[in-house]
Formats: sequence, structure tokens, C-alpha cells
Amino acid sequence: MPTLDDLLRDSAWARGVSPAQLERVRAETAERSVPAGGYACRKGEPVAHWIGVVDGLLKLGIVSPEGKAATLTGVPSGGWFGEGSLLKSEPRRYDAIALRDTRVALMPRATFVRDTGATVN
Repeated sequence: MPTLDDLLRDSAWARGVSPAQLERVRAETAERSVPAGGYACRKGEPVAHWIGVVDGLLKLGIVSPEGKAATLTGVPSGGWFGEGSLLKSEPRRYDAIALRDTRVALMPRATFVRDTGATVN
């Protein structure tokens, strides 16, 4: 079963940071379990974390004002999402729903900005 350490170490972005930065990321990144059908995040929430999938599968989707549901993408184990909203400091634009029991990594905005060199608007 993949671990948070595996996710961080094996992520493509990790090759571009120093060992000290990766250690800080690990120390500041939390893991949370989301049961099948549960929400990892909801549309309209403030965005405070970059989210990675340690193990499981998330569906990113929206529901129109008319009630029509649309799936935007799936995020499998090893994937990350939410950097756009994080960089723009805007509310989340979609729901992330676990399609099976899923463990997610929550990297705080400050860690994302400091250790990836990203610029937040």
C-alpha cells in the first residue's frame, strides 16, 4: 500500500526540489482518509492546500445550476490537483469525490509556494 512518503518522493515535482525542501514538505503535509462517496474538497471552499492522492481515486466534477452533473477528470494514486485555484487564491471550482476509500495528502499553501517557487496572486 502506498504511503505519503512514497507519494512525495515519487512525484515528478520532487525531482526539482532539494532534499531539505522535500523534508520540510513532508513535515508540513498532512494525510487524510476520505471514505468512498465522501468529499476531499467541495466547490466554493477556500483553497488552502494542494491535494495529492496517496492511494485511491477521486472524481473532480461540477453540478450546473440546473442540476446537471459533469465529471471533469479523475485523479488516481500519485496524482495532484488544485494548483490553479491555489495560485489564483480563488474558491475551489469543483467537488472532489472519492470513488473508493482514498487517502489524500494536503500540502499547505505556504509550503507549496515556498518549496515549489510558485507565485500566488
